[in-house]
Amino acid sequence: MSDPNVAWPMVPTRMLSVAIVGGGTPSRDVKSFWHGGIPWVTPGELTKLHGKYVRETAETISQAGLASSGANLLPAGALLSDIKSNPGASSTISWTYSY
Repeated sequence: MSDPNVAWPMVPTRMLSVAIVGGGTPSRDVKSFWHGGIPWVTPGELTKLHGKYVRETAETISQAGLASSGANLLPAGALLSDIKSNPGASSTISWTYSY
């Protein structure tokens, strides 16, 4: 889980740009959906995170995997928050990731 002692900046809500999107997993049965170079963040990685930034992922997906699933590309600086399997696990991503 993210370190609760790591400070997040306080900003007025009017300064935030918010888009809420879900994630998705490409089919594991289709090998061409995996190992494609697009970092893919899992809820488990948010849970085990030390600090507030995702800097690497264990797996990558391909463009075809991204297109065939509910995964979304998120820009650097986006806030990830797991609201299903581990509510409250949050992180900021340090470059473009899929989730």
